[in-house]
Amino acid sequence: MPVLLRNATADGPGRVIDWPGGAGTFWVDGTAAGANVTLETNVAFHGPTRWRPTGDPNLTAVAGEATVNFLLGRCQLRAVLAGATATTDLSVTITCLEGGW
Repeated sequence: MPVLLRNATADGPGRVIDWPGGAGTFWVDGTAAGANVTLETNVAFHGPTRWRPTGDPNLTAVAGEATVNFLLGRCQLRAVLAGATATTDLSVTITCLEGGW
C-alpha cells in the first residue's frame, strides 16, 4: 500500500505515485485538528505537470479520518494537506482494488 503522506504536520503535497488505473481506496488516518486532505491527479506524464482535484467531493478537503473508494484512469496521484495546526498528524494510504502493484 503506497503511503502518500506519513505523519504529516505541515501544509503541502506528499509523495507522488503512478496510479495504474482502476478502483482504489483512499485512507486518511490520524489527527486532523482542523486540517484537511485532498487527493489530486495529474495526467500529463510527459508534459507540463497540472495537478487538480479529482472532481469527486468525497476526495476533496477530507477533514479527519476517512475511507473513500474511487475509480480513476491511469494517472499520477498525490495527497495535499491544508490547514495544518500544531496538533495535526495525518497519514494517507492508497490501495489498489484491482490487480494491485
